[in-house]
Amino acid sequence: MATLGLTSDNRLKLKCDYLERELAKKIPNASWSKQDLAWYYPFSKERIVLFKKYFPDGIVMNSVKEAELQQSALEKRLMALKDLKDCEIPKLDIKEPLRNHQKVGVNYLLQLNSAMLADEMGAGKSLQAIVVALIRKHKNEVKKCLIVCPATTKYSVWKREIERFTDEKCLVIDGVKKKREETYHTFFERDDIFFLIINYESLNVDSACLARMPFDSICIADESVYIKTHKAQRTKALKKIPIKHKIALTGYPVANKIIDLHSQFDWLMPGFLGSFWSFQDRYLDFFIIQKRHTNETKSTGKNCKCVKCGKWSPEQKYAGIYTCQCDQPEWEQPNFRKLVGYKNLDELRRKIEPYYIRRLKSDILADLPDKIYEEREVELFGELLKAYNEMKEDMRVQIKNMHDEDVIAKANSILIQMLRLSQLTCGFITDKNLKHPNFYKENPKVSALDEIIDEVINSGQKIVIWTRFRAFMGYLLKRYSEGFKYEKEFRQYKCTYLWGGMSAKEKDDNINAFQTDPETKIIVGTVQTGGLGVTLHAGSVEVFTDLSFLSPSTVLQAESRCHRIGQKNSVVIIKLIAKNSVDSHWLNLLESKQKASRMIFTDDMSVKIRDKDTLLELLE
Repeated sequence: MATLGLTSDNRLKLKCDYLERELAKKIPNASWSKQDLAWYYPFSKERIVLFKKYFPDGIVMNSVKEAELQQSALEKRLMALKDLKDCEIPKLDIKEPLRNHQKVGVNYLLQLNSAMLADEMGAGKSLQAIVVALIRKHKNEVKKCLIVCPATTKYSVWKREIERFTDEKCLVIDGVKKKREETYHTFFERDDIFFLIINYESLNVDSACLARMPFDSICIADESVYIKTHKAQRTKALKKIPIKHKIALTGYPVANKIIDLHSQFDWLMPGFLGSFWSFQDRYLDFFIIQKRHTNETKSTGKNCKCVKCGKWSPEQKYAGIYTCQCDQPEWEQPNFRKLVGYKNLDELRRKIEPYYIRRLKSDILADLPDKIYEEREVELFGELLKAYNEMKEDMRVQIKNMHDEDVIAKANSILIQMLRLSQLTCGFITDKNLKHPNFYKENPKVSALDEIIDEVINSGQKIVIWTRFRAFMGYLLKRYSEGFKYEKEFRQYKCTYLWGGMSAKEKDDNINAFQTDPETKIIVGTVQTGGLGVTLHAGSVEVFTDLSFLSPSTVLQAESRCHRIGQKNSVVIIKLIAKNSVDSHWLNLLESKQKASRMIFTDDMSVKIRDKDTLLELLE
């Protein structure tokens, strides 16, 4: 007779007759153990229901029944807790009082060993996580706290927040190998040091040292989308660290597509969402594309083979040209799956809902001013317009003459061409290696920026300018700091900058200058790096000069640098759009994906080079 029990690590264990194995396989995410002669499953009420369905005469052990009741009670308690407007938390030596929504978040995280805090950017997630760690410490539940975060936020966010709100000591993993090993030794040997801060890039390098983390510790994974890829080395390294309590922090859990959720929850609760492939089959909808074409003697398609004889000339294979001796060869390429949508999202939402909490700033920060969005259209002209049209037409001709399989094979070069097309809307162009920028004398976006900056600074405000191009950032920084002619007068401003190549200290100095120095009116940053873990609420106007290949999460991160706790003015978000250019397509794509994301974290902004029709549409 089949029996269903519960293991010590909270997995379901099914023992049944050999002839009933096909019924056991019908329960999702079945894993067979030869050693125990049993089937194992991640714990869920749905699997218990399926067991009762497929094994009506089976026995459900008392441990499973108790866990099922506890799970139902926990879900009800957590759902009720999300609706609370205020609640008390244990008294701690926190130097500043928590806001009501932060108290609710802290209480929520304390209900579970592992959970996700997905509040919108700027709502104070880091402080909530710090308080949870301290409460667990004072309850003797944990001995140490490991904070894993992007390199740019080690000092500017986490070390600063810990020193600002608490009297706890913390160490930051940085420097050469010898220095890092000394830091680890100090952290593990001294009981008075509670926090250890490390960036994601160092996880794999220092995995041996991190293996010493005691199991009764807590780990805070800031910007948990960094572990969205299950095959990434940093994801594997983080999952190897044996820690009891886990908190995932993110303002946008899905940075690119819904599959990003799987790896994050697999770290929080291993096996909860099943395997990577079963998750894809259950929630992602694919269209299978088959590629087959005929040719008299040869084919240049990638990974082609002749269907009739299954052979090709080895010498020609590595040159990308396939030949065979058949009278009428028929070439076939491997099938590939194209993501066309999602399915069973209501089920997924219900499944993960008890284990994450997400609040929008508009709902929890009544005193936070509004965002005001503007789109300012500029028109290309002269040599710049001529260069843009020539490049666009060259791309159209090139793509029209391609087969879909050629488009896939040459995806990287096409994407670079698309980037260069976006560069032209900003008034410059690089070579094919994206180096050696050449700027045009007449630049409509820069002229529009001149007008915006003059208007903003004359009204006593500060401005943040975002671009995805490092070269354009340098050009703008030089222009506004060294001076330029606006109308009939000479303008010169004190500026600073942010980009990925700067040191943590230099970044902090530049942010402090913008935040505290009344003379520093402008900060220019690359949106990919400057938009993360940065507080710039001294500014009340943000300008995006370009949106090419940016995901909604990246744009929202950048917007939230000004629109966060401490902001006293309405934040104006301006997007500069070159008329009749790829800018309009990027904007439309961005807006459509932001609407789709409201269904369940979906934010699929990835550009899939799968067929030429998609590219030709962008080049209209």
